[in-house]
Amino acid sequence: HTLLQETVDAHAGTVAKFMGDGMMATWGIPEVTEDDARHAVAAGIALQARFEEFAADVERRYRSYKGILDKNAKAARWVSKEHPPFVNHHVDA
Repeated sequence: HTLLQETVDAHAGTVAKFMGDGMMATWGIPEVTEDDARHAVAAGIALQARFEEFAADVERRYRSYKGILDKNAKAARWVSKEHPPFVNHHVDA
């Protein structure tokens, strides 16, 4: 919600309500200005960019991988690109 709220605020809008993982925002309430439509479109474009950045960050930090376990090797946890997998060889099954 913070990402949504900050973006709407930065573009002169008002968050009317949050609905689960969604939000409704308004411009021009209670007072209409010439720039309301421009601010609303700019907020939409900014939200798309911020969501792309957020998704990339989540993917980078929390990416999960699959491993294989057999009698010769056990692939242990893979947490992120910064923490590459480690493999224990010669595991007795």
